[in-house]
Amino acid sequence: FDLIAECSADDFVATKSQYTTTSWNALQNAITDANSNMDYANMTYDAIITECDRRYNNLYNARKTLKKCASNAALKKALADFKTIYDNDQSKVKPESWTAFTTAYESAAAVYNGDYSDLNIMDVAKSDQSKIDAYVTALTDAKNALIYKIDFQPLTDALNNLLNIEDNVYTADSARAVNNAINSCHYIFLSPAAKDKMYQDDTEAMAGIQAEIEKLNSYKNLLVSYADLGLDNSTLQARKTELKASKDPDAYD
Repeated sequence: FDLIAECSADDFVATKSQYTTTSWNALQNAITDANSNMDYANMTYDAIITECDRRYNNLYNARKTLKKCASNAALKKALADFKTIYDNDQSKVKPESWTAFTTAYESAAAVYNGDYSDLNIMDVAKSDQSKIDAYVTALTDAKNALIYKIDFQPLTDALNNLLNIEDNVYTADSARAVNNAINSCHYIFLSPAAKDKMYQDDTEAMAGIQAEIEKLNSYKNLLVSYADLGLDNSTLQARKTELKASKDPDAYD
């Protein structure tokens, strides 16, 4: 009776989700068997003792052989975490690495929707956990191995930041120096089609683009403003207009 009470206690019943459905149901059947009435009036003392021993041993063994079930939590999380990538990133990724990723993702999804589903996982023994974890590892490794196209936006931003200067603030000579420096760049002038074929495993291109970003960010130091020369630009512009008006327009440069 103590064993029946132990196996029926609320705190023990609360652990049901830790065990496989098959082994848990076997325990419940053993509890039912142990609790069933005996026909004492038609049983000898020895028969009663034998039946009690049988019921005890049956319940004891069912309790002892409860099997912990495996967990699909990591598998479910990996599929959820990488779903946006699977749904949206094919055009951004090198084909070879994308094929490896989709193969791993679809294999993991297949077992999650099959043998390792939320329903079926309750009858997968803990000893099979390594098989589930292998799918998670393969998927995670394939995701980490994805090779994305090079993002040229930081390079474009560096160029736009350099070109976004006020008119008539810097001297013409310094503006020309910056323009010449920009023209010495390579990657900023690649065509969209050429950029679209470049991936982050191209270490030479990645280094070259980073170098151009740093160069473009430094080129602003080449600009010399009229204020740097101690000149008032508004006064210079007024004087320029005045000189233009005093000359033959056809001869003015």
